[in-house]
Amino acid sequence: MVKKLLLLCFLLQSSMSLLAQVPDPCPDNSTPASDFCSSTCIYCNFNGYTGTTAGYSGQTPPGFCGTIENEQWLGFIAGAPAATFTATATNCNIGNGIQIALYSDCNSNPVPGGCNSGAAGGANTPVSITVSLTVGVNYYLLIDGYAGDQCDFSINVVPPSAVQAPPVGPIGAIQGPTKICPGGVMNVSVPLVTGAGAYNWTATGGALINGQPSPLTVDAPGGNVVQITAPPNAPPPTSIQVCVQAVNSCDQDNPTVCKTIQIQKIPDTQLPPVVICAEDAPYELPWGQNVNATGNYSNTYESYQGCDSIVKKFVTVKAPLIKNLPPQTICAGTCITVCGEEYCDGGNFSHTCESYQGCDKYHQLFHFVVEPRSGNNQWRGAFL
Repeated sequence: MVKKLLLLCFLLQSSMSLLAQVPDPCPDNSTPASDFCSSTCIYCNFNGYTGTTAGYSGQTPPGFCGTIENEQWLGFIAGAPAATFTATATNCNIGNGIQIALYSDCNSNPVPGGCNSGAAGGANTPVSITVSLTVGVNYYLLIDGYAGDQCDFSINVVPPSAVQAPPVGPIGAIQGPTKICPGGVMNVSVPLVTGAGAYNWTATGGALINGQPSPLTVDAPGGNVVQITAPPNAPPPTSIQVCVQAVNSCDQDNPTVCKTIQIQKIPDTQLPPVVICAEDAPYELPWGQNVNATGNYSNTYESYQGCDSIVKKFVTVKAPLIKNLPPQTICAGTCITVCGEEYCDGGNFSHTCESYQGCDKYHQLFHFVVEPRSGNNQWRGAFL
């Protein structure tokens, strides 16, 4: 029983860790800065922070405006759209002071407009950067000793609210289609949430979120919109449920909103039927196929969701009408009229006439023979 409880706790903790991918908040304002950006906690308010460059190793981040020897990292959540950071050094070992920069993540993004490399012998000169910020988003402040100098320092931020984590605002309803086809793809979204640094998305039934299994945390800005891919072999009728929660590192206990999306195959579309005459064949279908015979033809399109949409059209090709005229007798030197055309000589003839329907036509086949009749110089014609 104990082993089962331990396993359950492990699985619950694992699932929660998969979902909660925003960095954890720092225990308090006195927590020392991290040696690595990837392991830094997030200060919910580091106004008045003081520290030292002693005891840190150096890993040069991309795009830095100088050289790195002993940098440290301080994470925070932006509470204002812009800020000026000023670091003042004291008690420096060699009198060079410090340098400062701001990063928007710990991966490969360059400095977002804020880097001050300090100067040799600049221990008595504070270093400052002024940057634009996105409220609710995590940022990472770098402090480094110039040429490896070991100094105490303090940080001043104007306005102070720029490093005070804002609360996450209310979240609106999930917007997007209510139906999706098996294997289909669609976008869903929520209105931007004030103070949100990330959005925790989940989906049931094996649906994917941005091409990845559920759950998935998507950072702001942009995390309020995701792409949902329905399972391709869902037995109808069925549905999936998509849910989202807006969070930041200092405010993670927020309501979740959900939306149920029905999975339905797109019904076949039967276009209006068409009737053509045999002599008008072949008939070109809307998708470019030429046909000569009666039948219900279909074509498969790809819908806007990326799944099959079958379109059908029934074509009737009317067969030609053929009529054999009976034999007739006419006098020599006279003619017979068939569908407006005169025939005066004997022989085998075929004439195409328009039917009463105006579309279909029929062919009259006949054999005309002229023979003399004894005693009165008359001829006999026969139409077969």
